[in-house]
Amino acid sequence: MVDSHFGHCEHFTVVTVDDRKKIVSKEIVQPPAGCGCKSNMVNILAGMGVRVMPANVSGAAPMCWH
Repeated sequence: MVDSHFGHCEHFTVVTVDDRKKIVSKEIVQPPAGCGCKSNMVNILAGMGVRVMPANVSGAAPMCWH
């Protein structure tokens, strides 16, 4: 399922791909309790090595992630 709002996601699926863009692993990550738009979830995912994050809506104050 794809949630329509980043801050309300029930969970995040972290997918690792190889150089040929083949999926080599998937991990379900549960956000911390009370996770919302202004949470630390982007930093948590970045700390796991996430480099690309497709997202639809991130609230009134979207974050830029470089």
